[in-house]
Amino acid sequence: NPHILVNPREVVEAARDKSKGREVVSRFFPELIPQAGEIEYSPDLIGRFKDAVQAKASAQGLPADNPTRAQRLGDSARRHQLLVEEAADLAVEKFREMAARNPGSRFVLKPQRSSGKVGIRLDIATEEDVRRQFLSIQHELTAFWDEHPEDRAMHAVQEIPRIVIERQIEADGEYDVEMVFSRLASGALHTIAFVVGNSPLAHGTEYGMTFPAMLSSALEKRLIEGALKAVLARWFPAIPFGNGHVEKMLENGEHPMLVEDNGPRPIGGSLMIPLILDWAGFNLVAQGIRAALGLPLQAPERQPDSSVVVRKIMPEFSGQLLDAAIPEAVRAMPGLAPVVLTPLGKEVHDPRAGMHAFSGLGYVVGRAPAGKQEQAIATVVGAMSRMTFRIETPDGVKVQNGDAHQR
Repeated sequence: NPHILVNPREVVEAARDKSKGREVVSRFFPELIPQAGEIEYSPDLIGRFKDAVQAKASAQGLPADNPTRAQRLGDSARRHQLLVEEAADLAVEKFREMAARNPGSRFVLKPQRSSGKVGIRLDIATEEDVRRQFLSIQHELTAFWDEHPEDRAMHAVQEIPRIVIERQIEADGEYDVEMVFSRLASGALHTIAFVVGNSPLAHGTEYGMTFPAMLSSALEKRLIEGALKAVLARWFPAIPFGNGHVEKMLENGEHPMLVEDNGPRPIGGSLMIPLILDWAGFNLVAQGIRAALGLPLQAPERQPDSSVVVRKIMPEFSGQLLDAAIPEAVRAMPGLAPVVLTPLGKEVHDPRAGMHAFSGLGYVVGRAPAGKQEQAIATVVGAMSRMTFRIETPDGVKVQNGDAHQR
């Protein structure tokens, strides 16, 4: 990828780690390694890398031999901006191709590697939309990775994050298919799966989950079958094992469509593990370990006898959380499970602002008898409406109820 190769400074830094540096250098620039096999560190090494990059790009007919461009490569910040702009040009080209195949459609931009809904952009309709939102995503991800280095390490983040372009479909919600696969000695594939309702807002931020999903058995089966096909395709020709997390939507309420197959992060978030354990007595982590050992999976301990609903308390304003007030009567409401709050003093962000759309003020869990998900939702949202939060913003202190964005 010539857009990535024009990055000599990083290659030199990688070369300091002999375990991977030699592989990087020998793969792309073997002419720079002396016959003795050692990488020479000298003042002109960066320059020689730039010259090699220029030569490779020129051989491919790319505009890498522009003197102005070459001069800018020496400045890290300018080089990064240049690469982002070139990647945006490429995104526009791909958008043209997809728009031509899907006339009249709107599209979604999202990072290939991210957490939650960070960096997602909906309702992309024009080339200008693509360019503007592409650059916006880059800024949002940079801020997110800086604030969450543990996520950066988990996702092995690229300097210029790759962006996925998908056709946007009309759907009321999203569904997570949580699966565990075990390859048995007989050659059979043993699979256990759960379908969880996931509730994104209009601007793409997830605000809650519903266990089990409010779907017919026939639709649940189709979602599981489609998710399994996606995993098999990614693993092909190998047979999968371990955990799987696939996100799907129902176009027009009835046609299952693949949204994501989360290979690098095979369990759908930290809440998924305790909720499925509590709801069905099924430990996703323990069963994933059994699968890795080639052992048969253990069926859920019980048929779920309740419905569980989780709703995030979303900020209506961006700023610093000063105070959270929850009446004791709310905590004592029947059917209300934990109320978990964000620590006071933390920066929170209105998801409509686009930046850090994942952040929230906490979450509330509700429970109702099996098949009574609507009852659990009503309990949770009713409790949230009685909570108040004070947020210090640049325009002064603002007060909101907990059910903002839930109406």
